[in-house]
Amino acid sequence: MRDAQNRRSVAIALRSSVYVSVVLACVTCGFTPVTPPGSSAGGSSATSSSSSGSTGIPGSSGSTGTPDSGGVPGSGGSPTVTGAGAPSGGGSDGNAAGSSGAGGTPGAGGGTAKPPNNPNLKYTKLTIHNRFLAESVAIADFNHDGVLDIAAGRRWYAGPFVPNYDLSTGEHIYRDGHEDLPTTGAEVEINTGVSDSWAAYSYDINGDGWDDIIQIAASDMGPMLAGQNPITFGTGNWYLNPKNTGTGNWQKYQISADMRGEHKGFVDMTGDGKPEILGSCKSCNPTQTWGYWQADWANPTAPWTFHPVTRTYEYKDGCCGWLHGIGAGDVNGDGKPDLLERSGVWLQPAVTTQPWTFINVAFSIPEFLGTQADIGGSQMYAYDVDGDGLTDIVNSLNSHGYGLAWFKQAPAGTFTRQMIMNTPEEAAMYQNVAVSQLHSLCFEDMDGDGLKDIITGKMFLAHPYQTGDAGNMDPVQLYIFKLVRTPTAHFEPHLIDADTPTEKGSGVAREFKVVDMNKDGVMDFVIASKRGLFVYLGSP
Repeated sequence: MRDAQNRRSVAIALRSSVYVSVVLACVTCGFTPVTPPGSSAGGSSATSSSSSGSTGIPGSSGSTGTPDSGGVPGSGGSPTVTGAGAPSGGGSDGNAAGSSGAGGTPGAGGGTAKPPNNPNLKYTKLTIHNRFLAESVAIADFNHDGVLDIAAGRRWYAGPFVPNYDLSTGEHIYRDGHEDLPTTGAEVEINTGVSDSWAAYSYDINGDGWDDIIQIAASDMGPMLAGQNPITFGTGNWYLNPKNTGTGNWQKYQISADMRGEHKGFVDMTGDGKPEILGSCKSCNPTQTWGYWQADWANPTAPWTFHPVTRTYEYKDGCCGWLHGIGAGDVNGDGKPDLLERSGVWLQPAVTTQPWTFINVAFSIPEFLGTQADIGGSQMYAYDVDGDGLTDIVNSLNSHGYGLAWFKQAPAGTFTRQMIMNTPEEAAMYQNVAVSQLHSLCFEDMDGDGLKDIITGKMFLAHPYQTGDAGNMDPVQLYIFKLVRTPTAHFEPHLIDADTPTEKGSGVAREFKVVDMNKDGVMDFVIASKRGLFVYLGSP
C-alpha cells in the first residue's frame, strides 16, 4: 500500500523553448478560524531537549529511519562545513538553493549506500534564546578558535553550543539592525514582523584567511519600529571580519541594493571555484528576472554584478519581489550548474554568449507554467533520487500552502511529479503526514548512509494569521524525510520537533543550515526562526 502511495505521480505538462540571457552585467486557501496559538515564551538562557526521528506525529505512522552526513572542505580558516550547492573551494555554509555533487560542486550526486551513523535520527535540541531577531543563519569559525560559531541577525554567537549556553559571554553584536520583532500574528506584521535577515552566508570574501558574513534583507517591507536601524529591504551586504580586534561594528560593503526573491542560493555558477548568489533583480536589464550576482574578486569591496538568466516574472501587486523557489544543479549532466526556478529549468550554455535553454515545468502547486506572481515553494535541489543516472528535482510546492515532491526525470528530459506529502485530506495516502508552510528546505545526507534526505517543516508565521494561508494556524512540526531506494525510491517521514503543551517547536525559517557543528561526524542543523535560535545536535 505504502509503495503504491509513494509511486503515485502526476504528469507535468511541459514545453521546451529558448530565451536569450544577457550575460554581461534578477492566493491562499482559508480554513475554519481557530484561536491563534500563543508564541513561545521569551528567554535568554539556553535549554536542551532530546528527540528521536523514530516517532511520527500523534496518531501517525512514525517509522524508524536514518539521517546522513557529508561535508564540503572549508577554506579561509573554516572547519569542514556542508553545503548544498556550496562552492567547491570556499569556506562557505551555503546550504540553500542548490545541490552538491562531489566536493560541493552543484550536480546530480546520486550517492552510494553505506552504514548510517545516526540510524535513529536522534537529536538534542539546544534553545539558545526565544527571541525573534533573524530568519537565517551563517556558520563559520569567526574568531579562529577552532570551533564553529553562528551569525544570526545583527549578532554572532561564539561556539561551542551546549546546554545552558551563556549569552552574556557568547553573544556579540557586529552590525546595525533591529532588536525583537512582534510575533502575535496580527495583520500589521506583514510589515513589522519581517526581519532584516532572510539569507546569510559565511565566506572569506577578501582572502585574508578569516570568514566574513553576508546578510541579505527581505525583498520588500521590513521592520518599521522607531529607533531601530535595520538593513534596508532588498539590500545585501557583506561584513569584514576584524580578526578579533575592536568591539564595534564590522566594516560593511554593499553587494547590491536590488536583491529580490524570497529565496537565495550560494552556488558556484561560473566554475571558478568561488560562489555567486542566486536571486531576482527588480530594476536590472531586463527587469524582474532570476539570475545571479557575481563578485569582482580582484576588487572584493566593489558591488557585485547581476547576470540575468530567465524571462521576466510578474512581481506581486506590481511592486514586490516576493518570488518563491530557486536553486541550481547540473540537470543535463554536462558539468555545468543549471538554474532551477518554480516554472522550469534553465540549462546553462556551453558558451557564455549563447542563450540558456528553458525547459518549462510546473514545479509548484498551483501548477503554473507562466510568469504569475507569488507562486512557488522552497529552495530547489538537483539530485539523482532514484539512482537511475538522471538528475531529478526536489522541492516544496507552495511556501504558503501544502505540497512536497520530487520530480523524476525521464531520458527525454521530461519530468513527472512524485508526491511525498500533500493536504490533510490526502494525508492517508502519504503516511498520515500533512504539513503546510514549507517555506525552506535543506537536502543533505543526514544519517550518513550515502543518500540525501529532506529537512523541512512548517514555518511559524510565514504570513500573519489574517492572510488565511492554508494550515497557517496548525501546530509547528519539523521533519526529516529519509530517502529510501528499496523497493522503489520513496521518502520516509521522521518527526524531529513539534509544538507540545510544554515546549514550542522551532519551525523552519526563510532558510537554515545543515552543518556538523561539533565535528563528531554526524550532521547537525541550525535554525533562527520567529521562535528563536536553535541548534539540533545529531547523536551518533
